[in-house]
Order: sequence, then structure tokens, then C-alpha cells
Amino acid sequence: MNKKQILFFFIVLLIGFPLLNFFVPIIKSAGLNGSFSIAPDATFSWNKWFEGTFQDEKNKYWRDNFGFRSDFIRLNNQIQYTLFGNTNAKDVVAGKEECFYEKNYIDSYLGKNCLPDSVIDFETRRIKKVQDYFLNQGKSFVYVIATGKAWVLPEFIPVEMDTIKQISSYEKFLRKFDEYGVKYIDFNGYFARHKKEFNYPLVTKHGTHWSSYGAAIAMDSTIKYLNSQYGLKINPVNVGCNPSDVYNEHDREVTMAFNLIFPLKTKEKTCHPDLSYDSCADCVKYRAIISADSYFWEPYGLRIFQNTLGPFEFWYYNYESWDNNNEKKPFEKPKLLNSMNQTDIFIMMASEMHIECVTGKLIELVDAEQ
Repeated sequence: MNKKQILFFFIVLLIGFPLLNFFVPIIKSAGLNGSFSIAPDATFSWNKWFEGTFQDEKNKYWRDNFGFRSDFIRLNNQIQYTLFGNTNAKDVVAGKEECFYEKNYIDSYLGKNCLPDSVIDFETRRIKKVQDYFLNQGKSFVYVIATGKAWVLPEFIPVEMDTIKQISSYEKFLRKFDEYGVKYIDFNGYFARHKKEFNYPLVTKHGTHWSSYGAAIAMDSTIKYLNSQYGLKINPVNVGCNPSDVYNEHDREVTMAFNLIFPLKTKEKTCHPDLSYDSCADCVKYRAIISADSYFWEPYGLRIFQNTLGPFEFWYYNYESWDNNNEKKPFEKPKLLNSMNQTDIFIMMASEMHIECVTGKLIELVDAEQ
């Protein structure tokens, strides 16, 4: 076999191997991180054939499922990042010192997407209505305002985006909460003001939400708030720390979505929470509902409330319900109303960016009970 034949054979193998690997998976590629959808295979029908929709669906299926697709994406992303600094992650902004932000957090901090005063007043009154419903039944209530990365780490915002700051929805909500008497804990403001008092990052440079350590601190403080404000006896959590030079998956959730061949290295010492619980003879396992956005996923994964509360439900954006055994439950009105009647504690939780996001469905449920 001469050199030309060898070269021809190599080219055919290079072109044909991804197709062969699709039908006969010889090498399994690692999946991609992030939120995206893969086109399903097309279902044949003569109507779809003559309309041309079958061909379009089949093309999308081949495009999203050809052999080594994820490997080629990682290779392209690595080249783009190494040579040009492009992340190829949707709406991600590269800040100073390899601190990465989702753009909407910076916009929220700068007040670029501030809600009208009338909307903030309306939404605050709805939150107050939910609060009053539970307090009038002798239950405990608190609204937990979670962090916004740009508020806690404004010093790393890229120069081209570091414009004049205007008043934000978050700042207006705080004023309305105080005006209407909403019971809340503002971890966004607290973490921003006191971050230097902690030895480890409350929000990491490569993360989006509060860090695992920050989430543990916040939930410990929430338990202490409920105990002091309502005279409850929830077993407190002891937040210890395992120092590390490597982020866990949660604390590098932004850079994981870059899908690089060589993941970015950690540039700061971080803390992997070491949680423990003292024995407590007079502590009570209260029932609870946590209506929250994505900021509760890390406390949920750390199992802090599973170890301190009784049966609880996590209402994710009020369209999914998860119990304390990691099982997803039907989000049906009769069951929700039954849970509301049986709960002892109701917690609302959302980031500073969209405080109003977990209210709508609750108002429907409260109205149904009144």
C-alpha cells in the first residue's frame, strides 16, 4: 500500500468513523454540561414526508446526535476560549480575574432592568397577603432574599459594563417590604457588606448562585431566625469547613457550561461545608413548605432541612413539588391546599434579581382558601 492509498484510507476513516460510532458505539463520548435540548428522532408518516417536515426533523436529529458531537463541541470551545477568550456559553460575561457572571445579574445590580414602582408595590402587597394568610393561622413565615453575584462581587465586573449604577428592583423591594411589614432576611445585602469577615467565598468566581458554603451559612441563619422570631425549637446546624483548592461541581457551575477539554482551574481557596447536628431532646420536627427559585437547590442537596425539619415540600417556582426524600410529586391544587393547611412553617425564597417570581401561584392558593 503506497502513501496515497494510506492517506486516502486515513481520510475515509476520519470522515466515516463518527458515522460508524453513531450506529455501533465503540467509544462513548462524555456528555455536555448546561441547559439545552437534543432533537428527538423523527417519526415517519407520508403526510410529513410530502410536507417536508420529516426531512427537517431528521436533519435536526442527525445534527444533534452524530458520533463524537460533544467531543467536537469541546474541541471548538477550547480553541475559541484559548485563542480568543470566548466562552460560548449563553449570556455569560467574563469579568476581571476569571470571574464569570450571567449577564442578567450585572444588569440587575446596575438597575438596567428595574421594575416600575407600580409593579413592585403590587407584588409586595401580594407577598404580604401570603404572609398574613399564614401568620393569621398561627404559622411561621419568612421571605429569604438570596444573593446576586454582581452585588457580592462587583469589583470583578468587566470595565466595559461597569457603568453608572441606578436604583434596582431589589432596593425598591426592600423599601416596600419595610413599608408593608414583610418579614424577611436579606442575605444579598448581608453577604455583600460582610464578605470580608468570612474566610471563604460566599459566592465563587466560577459559580452563579451562593457557594455551597454560603448556602450553608444562609440556611443556618434562617433556622436561627425562625427560632428567635417565632419561639420554635428547630435543631440548629453546625457549619464546619473542609478547605480546598478545588471547587465542587456547584461552585463551578458557570465554567462547567463552557464544555472545555481542559476545565478552568480554581483561582481561590474555597470551602466544602462540613455539617453536623447536635442531639436535641426538646427540638421539634416541624412541617414546612419552601417556595423558592433555583437558590434552594444547593441547600436541598446539602440536606440541611432534611436533617432539621420534619416532612417538607420544596415548591420549585411553584410548578414542581419535591419532598424531603428527593421525590418529585404531582403539583395538584387539592394536594397543595392540604399541604398548606398542615404546614407549620412557610418560607419564600428567591434571588434579589426576581423577588416576585415565586408569588403568582401562591396567590391563587391563598385566594382559594379564603
